[in-house]
Amino acid sequence: MNLNAEHKEKREHSRVSCSIVGRVKGFSHGHPTHATLEMTTPPVPLKVNNLSLGGAHLNTDHPAKEGEVLRLELHIEGMPENLSALAEVCWKSDTGFGVRFLALPDEDRARLSRFIMAKPRNKPN
Repeated sequence: MNLNAEHKEKREHSRVSCSIVGRVKGFSHGHPTHATLEMTTPPVPLKVNNLSLGGAHLNTDHPAKEGEVLRLELHIEGMPENLSALAEVCWKSDTGFGVRFLALPDEDRARLSRFIMAKPRNKPN
């Protein structure tokens, strides 16, 4: 089964390729609405390969599991502050894993939207 193709069909938002750095600041194996996050000390670095308003494809040394909830901090060049998001791991592959944003503050969502609109869109396969 091609996991990437299956998940592309479910996407609501356009994705853009990018090279953003950030870090995993916390995680939980609980249900997203009942999760108690454990803080990672120190935070684990990550790289975002593509991004949308709904989620992202990440590479990190954090041993993510499907269903795990992550507290992410993303640094987008040119933005004065990092974006903060709560995200759920939806799938894993050899190249990383995909997350769905569960919570993104309104101001961060607006900044992310402006960043995405300024980038060329990924062409569908």
